[in-house]
Amino acid sequence: MKYLVRVPGEFEQTAPIADIVIETKNGRAVYVRDVATVDFGFKDRDSYARLDGNAVVSLAVKKRTGENIIETLQAEQTQAADEQAAAMAEAAAELDTAPVED
Repeated sequence: MKYLVRVPGEFEQTAPIADIVIETKNGRAVYVRDVATVDFGFKDRDSYARLDGNAVVSLAVKKRTGENIIETLQAEQTQAADEQAAAMAEAAAELDTAPVED
């Protein structure tokens, strides 16, 4: 049996993940810790995205039943543009933080 748990944000410790209620049976909560072991780790990449020889981020957008794919794509494009602008501003700020004196 597989469970998909979606949460907004990020976890810094494993305990809050283990404490998530995934189901209630006969009035008793079933927690993630009851069905799984939670630990932090990483997964090696199994695919790479490149554009003109440079590493890039690749996104897949999947339509859900009852959702508007056009609105979803427009929201994704807006979010991607905002993230790109923020990354460019941060990169520019990093470059400007070390002035060179002659």
